[in-house]
Amino acid sequence: MTLIQCPEYHEEDLWYNTDVLQAVSLQRNIETEVLDSYPVFLYRWKSFPLKIKAHIPWLNHLSLVKIVSFAREKKVPSLEIITNQRYKNIEVLPFRMREFRSATFLIDLTQSQEEIFAGFTSGRRNHIKKAMKENLSVRTEWDENIFNQWWNIYRETVQRQGFVSQNHEFVLTLLRKGICKLFTAWLGKEMISGSLVVCNNYPMWWLGASLRQYSQLNAPSLIQWKVIEWAGKEGYNFYDMGGASLASNHGPTNFKKTFGGELVKNIHYEVIFSPFWNKIVNTIRDVYYKKLKKSAY
Repeated sequence: MTLIQCPEYHEEDLWYNTDVLQAVSLQRNIETEVLDSYPVFLYRWKSFPLKIKAHIPWLNHLSLVKIVSFAREKKVPSLEIITNQRYKNIEVLPFRMREFRSATFLIDLTQSQEEIFAGFTSGRRNHIKKAMKENLSVRTEWDENIFNQWWNIYRETVQRQGFVSQNHEFVLTLLRKGICKLFTAWLGKEMISGSLVVCNNYPMWWLGASLRQYSQLNAPSLIQWKVIEWAGKEGYNFYDMGGASLASNHGPTNFKKTFGGELVKNIHYEVIFSPFWNKIVNTIRDVYYKKLKKSAY
């Protein structure tokens, strides 16, 4: 596993791994580049360039000039830059601009486990205690049979919740390479829940799934606690809960919030080179996500 240099936290640090970049290129029509040690993604539909995304935690003028020149060379309708801080000089670019935010919750693992647990809401603590009383076991050992059991639960969860599914071979490839760790909850000999955690520069919750008929057992809460225990023992400084919506009454975000993490926001700059084609591309993307439930970009 080869890590691209990333000295500071970034929400999408999964992409700072050359094995991940290679797997993405093989599974989807995405060209991956490394520019100034930062991952850059060129999304295509057949030979038509759709968009470029660049993950640059600390944006500076030199990196901005390079990424804009790269995007113009590839003739994409737009460029999206995801960064940790507001960069005022981006406003001097002679293109239409859009700014929006994304977020996640970070749990401070330098605290004692007692302090971390005390930081959960009382309801979340009670759910974890209840799950322990049900004698659920959480395991990290896996083989392809266990993975496929979890994948069936994941697919059922995706369909029930209306999410967009990840690619089976892509996820399995990352697990085989040790980039992800699978935590599964069992009631006796039956798997009832499971979560995939990215183990790159820091642990990040990526995919979760549970059987609906066992929701009263609170297995997802117990899994998250076991992930936090494991990550603390491994010496990590924080645990990324895997993204949060800034909209109100968002179920997954409300769940993550109960674990007491700090809300951290990222800034997205969309530099629009061709408003007409960018509007068409975004419309197609929305159809893929909202109607077809497939990944676009």
